[in-house]
Amino acid sequence: MKKYVVLFLIFFVISFNIIGLKTAFAIANTFKEGIYTINDLKPSKDGIYTIKNISKNNNIRLLVFNEDYAIIQSTKIEANSERTDMVPILPSYIIVIAGDGELEIDPK
Repeated sequence: MKKYVVLFLIFFVISFNIIGLKTAFAIANTFKEGIYTINDLKPSKDGIYTIKNISKNNNIRLLVFNEDYAIIQSTKIEANSERTDMVPILPSYIIVIAGDGELEIDPK
């Protein structure tokens, strides 16, 4: 009986570890406050992405800088906003997200 209990506990622990695994190469399309590059996004053919604030209550500020740190785009995105287009993003651009919300960025 003791063997069965031990085997059950081992199986139980292992099954929770297997369920919690994620693939190493998965690229998420939701982003929180931080600094990102084009490598953090899903690839887009023409560099155009759509954005949507999926937070229920929190607004987000999106800033896009070029390689000289000049602001290319500055947008305040309201909570539960409609999907809008970003300016075309080049590989050298930097994307800054400020605010407590969560932003969904998808290739167009």
